[in-house]
Amino acid sequence: MGFLILNVLLYIAQIQGLENLALHQPTWEQYPWPDKSRDFGSENAVDGMYTDRGTGGQCTISDDGKYTATWTVDLGRVVSIRHIDIYFLTYNHKNSENFRRIAGFFV
Repeated sequence: MGFLILNVLLYIAQIQGLENLALHQPTWEQYPWPDKSRDFGSENAVDGMYTDRGTGGQCTISDDGKYTATWTVDLGRVVSIRHIDIYFLTYNHKNSENFRRIAGFFV
């Protein structure tokens, strides 16, 4: 399996706590999942839902067989980011074999 599932939440520390700066912002993905009947679009990574880390529609999935997966979000302004949370596909298991997929990943 060559596809990559990625949920990205960008936060900035503020006096009130952490704010999700990426929430509902425009996104783009280099190789989107080709089957439009399944909801794996890049906008899933910024919809605020990340409790289902399987393939239940809360994930962004890149097309199978690609060696790179580029995903972007437009925050709409210049910001100082202090914390980034990235959630990968685990099929909702603590010790998922999918952890090997993040080898070589960088921001």
